[in-house]
Order: sequence, then structure tokens, then C-alpha cells
Amino acid sequence: MRERRFCLKPKERSDSLTKDSIRRAVVLTYVGMSASGDVSGPVVYAHSGNPEDYDWLESQGIDPSGKIAIVRYSVPYSYRGFKAWEAERRGVTALIIYSDPMEDGYRKGDVFPDGPWGPESHIQRGPSPTCQIAKTLTMV
Repeated sequence: MRERRFCLKPKERSDSLTKDSIRRAVVLTYVGMSASGDVSGPVVYAHSGNPEDYDWLESQGIDPSGKIAIVRYSVPYSYRGFKAWEAERRGVTALIIYSDPMEDGYRKGDVFPDGPWGPESHIQRGPSPTCQIAKTLTMV
């Protein structure tokens, strides 16, 4: 497999109803209380980031340790702090959490401000007090 390099620069589109969406201090995309740093390395998709997802990877001979894991907010819901804690427990270097539009977004129906679903570029923000892995992003 050929190595590919890229830099994530997640950005949320602003709107006039949500003044905070244009404030630079609010636009940062990370999970509060996570450790900071720059990371690089192999990427692994770990489904919802729950223990059984990492167990499945390991049963397939895929060790998540030292890798950047991509996981999704999921139905049934599991808290971002739990996803970060499990990733850290498995030795993951960084964690990217995204919202699947089929479960939590514009594919479900009307989006904010006309409905409850997240627009195409929404970013969820919130703390993860248990997280000490190098970087946790939460994005679509």
C-alpha cells in the first residue's frame, strides 16, 4: 500500500444565527481537556471506537497501538470521552471522531436552524476529561 500524507484542517461553515460559529476562539476543532500536539502515522478505522470494535480489529491482526484511529459518533450513542478513553487504553496515538451524516446529520432531515440535524460542515465540541492521547478531533 502506498503511503499518503495529508493535513487535516477541519473547518465549520459559519451562519448568521450562530455568532459563535465565526469567532476565531470558538472555531478551534478539538476535544476540550485532551492533550495537545502534532501527530503523524498510520490510520486505522475503528468503527464506533467501542471495545468490541478494537477487539474485532485485533482479531483480524490489526494492532491499533501507535496509530491514528478514526471513529464515528454512533447509534447507539457512546460518549466521546469513552471513545477517547478506550483509544488511549488501546495505545492509539490520536483520535478523530466524526458524525456520520446517515445517523446524525443532513441525510436524516432538516438541519439547524430549520431542524435538529447537523449541517454538512458541523463540528461537535465538548470536553473529554479522561483523554490524554496526543490529539482528539471531533468533526463531521
